[in-house]
Amino acid sequence: MFRSLSFPKKIIFATVVLFMMSGCSNDKTTNIENGLRGPVVISERSQTMNLEERMRHYNVPAVSIAVIKDASIDFVKAFGKDVDQNTLFQAGSISKTLNAFGILTLVQQGKVNLDEDVNKYLKRWKIKHNQNYKETDKITLRQILSHSAGLSVSGFPGYEIHKKLPSIIDVLNGDPKLVNTKPVEVIYKPGEKFQYSGGGTTVSQLILEDVTGEDYATWMEKNVLKPLDMKASTFKQPLPKELQSKATAGHDLDGNVIDGKWHAYPEKGAAGLWTTPTDLAKFLIAMLKISESSTDYPINKKMQDEMFQKQIKGFKNSDVGLGVFLSGNKEDFSFSHDGRNEGFISRMVAYPELKKGFIIMVNNDAAFNFMDEITNGIADTYNMPGFKKVTKESVKYSLGDYPDILGTYKNKEYTLDIISKENTLFLYDPNLKTKKRLYLKNNQRFFFLEDAIEIEYLQDEKQINIHSQDDDDIDKLVKVNND
Repeated sequence: MFRSLSFPKKIIFATVVLFMMSGCSNDKTTNIENGLRGPVVISERSQTMNLEERMRHYNVPAVSIAVIKDASIDFVKAFGKDVDQNTLFQAGSISKTLNAFGILTLVQQGKVNLDEDVNKYLKRWKIKHNQNYKETDKITLRQILSHSAGLSVSGFPGYEIHKKLPSIIDVLNGDPKLVNTKPVEVIYKPGEKFQYSGGGTTVSQLILEDVTGEDYATWMEKNVLKPLDMKASTFKQPLPKELQSKATAGHDLDGNVIDGKWHAYPEKGAAGLWTTPTDLAKFLIAMLKISESSTDYPINKKMQDEMFQKQIKGFKNSDVGLGVFLSGNKEDFSFSHDGRNEGFISRMVAYPELKKGFIIMVNNDAAFNFMDEITNGIADTYNMPGFKKVTKESVKYSLGDYPDILGTYKNKEYTLDIISKENTLFLYDPNLKTKKRLYLKNNQRFFFLEDAIEIEYLQDEKQINIHSQDDDDIDKLVKVNND
C-alpha cells in the first residue's frame, strides 16, 4: 500500500523554459505551470504551487511534459537547462507497456499465443521447475505481462556505461560474477498472486528474440516504433553515440549527475526505452484510435481488449492488464504506467473514452512527489478524473508532546524513520531516500501533503500504523530503536 514518499531540498538553481509548442494556449500554460498541488491541502493555505519553484525544491534539473486532448497533442513543453521537446529521457518501466504492445503484435501475427506454456517458445534458456512451479504447471505470456507468473526480480539498477553489459541469458541466470541482480526464478505458484517482476518482462524479451530470430531493439524498431511514428525513440542499449547528444543526464536526490550521465539496461523490454513525451504521446494517440477500431496500427481492437482486460489486482486500488495498470470504469477508465531508472522517473496515463492523456518525464530519480504535483495540476486543468484533492485541518504541536516517537520502525516490507528538525517531525524512507513533513490531525494521528494516507502513532505499543485513505488497509510497523 505504502509506495511513494517525498524528498529534502538542498540545491537551488535557475531554470530556463526552452520550448513551447505553438498550439499551446497561454491559459493552459499558466494553469499547468502555476497549478501544481499535492493530493492533500491544508484548508487555510494556498492550494497551488509554481512548477519552477517546485523544481528547485526537489532539485530537478529538467522536466518534459505532453498532454493529449481529443486524441491529439494539445500541450508540449520542456523546462530546465539544456532541454527541449526533442530531448531524450529514459522511460524506465514504461518500456514494459511498449514491450506488451510488441508481444501482442506477435500474437496478432500468429507467432505466439498468450495462453501457451512459454517454455515452448524459449530456445536458449528455460524457466526451471521448482517447488513453486511443478511439471504440471505452466507459465504463460498472459501471466508474465500481468505480473502474475510468480517470477522474481522486481527491477533492475542498470549498469554504469563504462562497464561491459551482460547478455540477456546472463541476466536471467543471475550469475553474481556477471550481473547485479539475482536469478529469475519462480517464487510463487503461477497465477496465484500479483508479483511485480521486471524479471518476467525480461523472459518475454527473450521469447520475442527466440521466436523472431532478431535482436529485440531491431525488431521493436521495425514493428512497433516506426509504425507508431516514434522516430525519436530507441530500445538500443547502450544508447548509440549518435543519439547521446540528444539525451539529458540522469540525476540523484540532491540534483547531482549520476556517474556516466546514465545507466545502460540490457533488460530492454523492462527498462530500456529512450524516448520523449511527444513520442509517447504518439503511442497513446494510437491506443486511443485503436479503441475506436482503427486498423492503421500493429495491433487491432481485439488485441487491445486483451491488453485492457483485468487480470489480477495490482498496487493499491489498481488492476493489472497486459503491460498496463488499470483504474476506473466507463468514462473514468484509464490505463497507465510509471517508470524509474537510475537518474530518471516518468509517468504515462490515458483515458480511452475521454480521448485524453499525458506524459511526464523527469531527470531526477527521487522526485516522485514532484511528478505527483504536476499530475494533479494537469488533471485539474484538463478535467481528468482520479486525482481529487483532499482537504484537511492541522493542529499545532511541539516535539515535546511526543518524546518517544523518534526512531526506526519496521515490518517485513518497510523500514521507516521518524526524525525531527526545528521542532518538526518528518517521516523518512531510507530506501527511497524521501522525507515528508508530518502534520498533526489529532493527538495520535498525523498526515502529510504528498499522499492521502495517514500515520497513527501508538506510544504504548511502540508502533506506527499506516492507514489508507478509506482506512480499509493498514500497515503496522514496530519500533526497533530510538533516534
